[in-house]
Amino acid sequence: LQEYNGQDFVPLSTISVWQRGGRAGRPGQDPLGEVVLIAPTWQKGVKDYERGQFEKIESRTNEDLALNEQILVEISTRLSRNETQVTRIMKKSIARKQITSSKVNHQIEQMIEAGFLLRIQDSQKSLPDQFLKATRLGRVAIRHMLAPSTVQLINSFVCGKDELTFFDIALIISLTVDCQPILPVDFETLSSLRNSLRLESSSFLQNPDQMLQFGLRGKRVLSGLKMASVMREWTRFGNLEELADTFNLYPFEIRRLLDSAQRVLQG
Repeated sequence: LQEYNGQDFVPLSTISVWQRGGRAGRPGQDPLGEVVLIAPTWQKGVKDYERGQFEKIESRTNEDLALNEQILVEISTRLSRNETQVTRIMKKSIARKQITSSKVNHQIEQMIEAGFLLRIQDSQKSLPDQFLKATRLGRVAIRHMLAPSTVQLINSFVCGKDELTFFDIALIISLTVDCQPILPVDFETLSSLRNSLRLESSSFLQNPDQMLQFGLRGKRVLSGLKMASVMREWTRFGNLEELADTFNLYPFEIRRLLDSAQRVLQG
């Protein structure tokens, strides 16, 4: 009844438990299915599972990350040309009751500030206001299906840097939302991670305040350091089984990490 959310183990939602329990039994063959819940005595809210007290359903489009992606797609494909048209499209979506016009306009302004969109005056005056256009960074995010925050983070780290080591590049990729899975770091693995990092040449390790400038801190940075170490060791030896043993991981976790990192690198 718990799942890992990238930072900690948290209780499953009631909706998730019922959705999984709904698979019990074979359709057309069994008259009923039986579901058994095994929960520790200290876990609160277990009775909510039995009573079916479902959580409020929120549209993912209401989240900043998803909303930014959708705005970029609308403007890049020219399905929408300005703020008015973007807002009109959003009001036709499932999230129409949860997304306000002011939030859409706020996200557009942030995208312009981040360099993903440009506001251009319509020379023919055929549109009621200035129209929007995706920049090169915006097109990169759309073409490679990367979150705008991923492109922005990489661009911010790389700009102005004359030299980046192999580990620096791996670390930047590891700290993006598109690099998955996020590998947890517990107390037992801190010592081995420290020993591994001592072997790496990195401007970020010498000056960790650079990461704080972008709001990166805590467990997420530790996970990023571990993910970057895994990538770096892979480039040296390329043995999946030995690498999994060294970092106490499953081979499929490393393979998934390498695949997502390669996609980010390609972008």
